[in-house]
Amino acid sequence: MTDMMITDISAVGSALIIAIGLNMLEMTKLKLANFLPAIVVMIVLSYGLSLIWQDLFLWYTNYVVISFMGCNRT
Repeated sequence: MTDMMITDISAVGSALIIAIGLNMLEMTKLKLANFLPAIVVMIVLSYGLSLIWQDLFLWYTNYVVISFMGCNRT
């Protein structure tokens, strides 16, 4: 797991913990079992976005290096 994935999962878990606290204080009446799939969805989305981000970063760095080298030749 990448650092970004761990951060995303922690954010979802923190939101669930806050919701549990609000339910315990009887400020809201949320059915938290309905939010448990959010953890799995976040893992899948975070993994997919990390792959896309890596590809875009590699493409951009290769483009900049090639452009920079092309400018030095002229």
